Amino acid sequence: MLIPLQTAGAPYGITFNFEVIINSRLALEAGEFAREKGKFEEAHTRLFQAYFSEGQNIGEKAVVLKLLKEIGVEESELNDALESHIYTPRLEQARQSAQKHDINVLPTFIFDGRQKIVGAQPYAVFQRALQKL
Repeated sequence: MLIPLQTAGAPYGITFNFEVIINSRLALEAGEFAREKGKFEEAHTRLFQAYFSEGQNIGEKAVVLKLLKEIGVEESELNDALESHIYTPRLEQARQSAQKHDINVLPTFIFDGRQKIVGAQPYAVFQRALQKL
């Protein structure tokens, strides 16, 4: 049974508010830049909130620059990295790895290389998976 996003997010204080699915590749590249600057968790949280709760288009460079500037990322350095597509090979490698493991939905969790949980699932699903291991 599929659970609407609003219902699934409510217990965790997450409000989903989006109407258009965008290409998040630019945000993924920005996330890799933030990782190298020690700000990945902050960037991930801010980008997630901006897209899912605020309905911002994280596929637009100006939006991504503004959001990461809010968490202390140097805007001109990030812009240069995004312009040069320096993280494209890293993202391509991740895509190939996902393809190798037959992952086509995010999030997907793989435990011990053999057990897979696809999509956002209730906590109990993870408990059962870990108990089996």
